[in-house]
Amino acid sequence: MSLITNLYADPKASHALDTWLAGTTQNSDGKYVYTGHVREWAVLLRGVAPGWVVAVDFSTSRRDAFKLENCQTIYKSSTTLAGVYQMGNCSLYCSDGDGVSATVNRIGMYSLEDWNRLRQYGLDWFDGDTMPLR
Repeated sequence: MSLITNLYADPKASHALDTWLAGTTQNSDGKYVYTGHVREWAVLLRGVAPGWVVAVDFSTSRRDAFKLENCQTIYKSSTTLAGVYQMGNCSLYCSDGDGVSATVNRIGMYSLEDWNRLRQYGLDWFDGDTMPLR
């Protein structure tokens, strides 16, 4: 049995993240909503290691305006954006978003091997500590 591990410190995004040029509010279900004050803004993802896959599950009405800063995008779905982090700031970056909001639901950080195994099983997410797969 092998284990897949989500290495992100707060996979359920239960704490507010730092932002650049954006405001933060908490909605009724406890999730944090980030809203840009200017056209370009970001939600910073701390503790991400170069070479690892970062996956952010988020809700927004303007998915086209978002990317993962300093990551090579390897996956996009209707809820999740994933990329291999390289170096520099790592953030959920909005490039055309004055007044645009995003609710971050979950965050994952996986080794590339673990990410590939998740995808092999048709998954794009795992937010617990470890998951055994046979």
